Amino acid sequence: MDSGAIQMPPALGPEPPLWRDLVALPWRRYEIFSHLAPAEVVAAMRNATEPRRWFRRPFRAVQGFEGIVAEDSFLVNRVIGYQNWFLPFVKGRIEAAPGGTKILISMRPHLVALVSMAAFMSGLIAMMFLPVLFHRGFQYAVALPCSLAIACGYLFFSAAFGLEARWVREMLHKLLLPSGAQISSISRVVDPAARNLFRY
Repeated sequence: MDSGAIQMPPALGPEPPLWRDLVALPWRRYEIFSHLAPAEVVAAMRNATEPRRWFRRPFRAVQGFEGIVAEDSFLVNRVIGYQNWFLPFVKGRIEAAPGGTKILISMRPHLVALVSMAAFMSGLIAMMFLPVLFHRGFQYAVALPCSLAIACGYLFFSAAFGLEARWVREMLHKLLLPSGAQISSISRVVDPAARNLFRY
């Protein structure tokens, strides 16, 4: 092999197992390294993305993404024929890299889902500690059911988001990873210099 040839960065690890996607916090950040040129990545995303619509005919056959694709970034979500608040919003930053393109991917849930889950858990936590505030002591008969409800609510949220995020990840693979392309493992630890790329 030519030692002077430009090499793509190596993948950081294999795709996470399914169980980890089902229990991880409902955010995803990772990088895709593609042999496509930046302009080809933009073209591929634009070809697979349609404008966002407020209304769609229920349960019609759909595929691809909807949203906005700019010259160096995109903000999209998967097109579906039904309402799903756990659908990830996908933000991508496209950067030139040696031998191709680096795409920094960030996924988050819909704000409605985040606010609803926060309100649900806050209400349960308040129920657990209200007896303490009224000097009745810690009530295990109240705390145990509330704790179970919090755990079940979190697992439902994380699993629903994790399955959708895994589906979107696979769609991005097929779209942006031709033969020889690579993807890093999911990581929630991001270089501080890159954090501003993922603010919504």
